[in-house]
Amino acid sequence: MVSPVYDGAVEALVCHPAPNSEEEARWLAREVSASIRFVSRNQRKQSRMGLERSNPEKAAAVLTEMARGTSQLRTRSKFKLSGKVMHRLVNDHQELLERTLAWRAEMSSRLAVKASRAFEEKLDRILDDPEMLDRTPIREFALADQVTLDQQRTALAACRTPARTSRITLEEARKAIEEAKTWDSDLCLSGHSGLTH
Repeated sequence: MVSPVYDGAVEALVCHPAPNSEEEARWLAREVSASIRFVSRNQRKQSRMGLERSNPEKAAAVLTEMARGTSQLRTRSKFKLSGKVMHRLVNDHQELLERTLAWRAEMSSRLAVKASRAFEEKLDRILDDPEMLDRTPIREFALADQVTLDQQRTALAACRTPARTSRITLEEARKAIEEAKTWDSDLCLSGHSGLTH
């Protein structure tokens, strides 16, 4: 049983289901269903007819797709929805999409840490044994690193397209790029690296 814990506006899971597991599918189905019921009730009160009332199965399929990280553009194309309908779905189900995005980000971090620890332990064992170090091809090290990145990307999936809140001019973008270059070169001159390990 998965029980919600409320931490601000984001609902976290006490028990973390594995990505693409049956438990995750059940949790996601419950979340999507609750969101559709909530929005449908509000539509009924306002005498509006949305996808949640006219075709709740399609609404559930669309929301599940987006909750799993598929982009809005790809989801629109797959389900043949107008931009207006997609925009309304994203706005009306914003809490659901934010919770699932937070969950995917958390799972991505957990998998990356787990894979990193396993890789570190294996690397320590190899480095401690000169004979094993000599026998281990460098491509295996590179492959292990790539597997770590792939696991993280799979858990995170493609993030939703961020809402476009403001438009900037080309000149503003150039200015921001120049400021970033100046800041980066200042760091290099002072002997600090912008990267942390």
